[in-house]
Amino acid sequence: MSDPVLTWPFEVLTPATMSFNMRARNTAGSRSLSGLSQDIASGAGGWVARYSKVAIIDQNKAKRFYAIAAMLQGRLNPLLVTLYDERRAPFPASQPKPYKSIPFSDGAYFSDGAGFYEAVIQAVLASGMARGATTATIIMQFGGEIEPGQHFSIGMRLYRVVTASYSSGPTQTVTFWPPARDAASAGAAVEFDRPVCKMKLADDNMMDVELDRDTWGYPNVDFIEDLS
Repeated sequence: MSDPVLTWPFEVLTPATMSFNMRARNTAGSRSLSGLSQDIASGAGGWVARYSKVAIIDQNKAKRFYAIAAMLQGRLNPLLVTLYDERRAPFPASQPKPYKSIPFSDGAYFSDGAGFYEAVIQAVLASGMARGATTATIIMQFGGEIEPGQHFSIGMRLYRVVTASYSSGPTQTVTFWPPARDAASAGAAVEFDRPVCKMKLADDNMMDVELDRDTWGYPNVDFIEDLS
């Protein structure tokens, strides 16, 4: 399985709602005579996500949906799924929301209506991060305060902030979940505006869709984290 070449086109195939949830992997031992049992973590768990009621409201959107289904081939090929959590992201006071989609120099957009993306929040790792780490030191070059419950991604991996504290100046130390999927070097970009997660379809038939009058449909699409 190769690295994903596709990012779900959120601005084109927009869901009405979305969810990103953590699935822990815990194992319970047998109960003792007193009725107590011990829960043991058997792994780091992973992310599950749902895009609910994806709006397919014209032929261009229908064709894009069908093309993505063909590219993914069920659960075979991964993709990048974006977590839009802008209300909780650490935007700076001077720019409290994301930039709008950016057109070409002549004001035109792509044929599907999408434009270019530019992040507002600028953050990098202050030091290297080992695979399996749960702590990172982040330099916030342009942005607000990092707080527990926010999300970020490094490369193709999504993380949730558990705790955050200031080290010095614009530098904050955070703990996060899940443990680092991949190692990262000092200076690696930390994405807060639109964090992404490497995922795959939860089921081979997840892109099946019924279109009303061959045009309109509102399917739900479920994803699970791809750890390859």
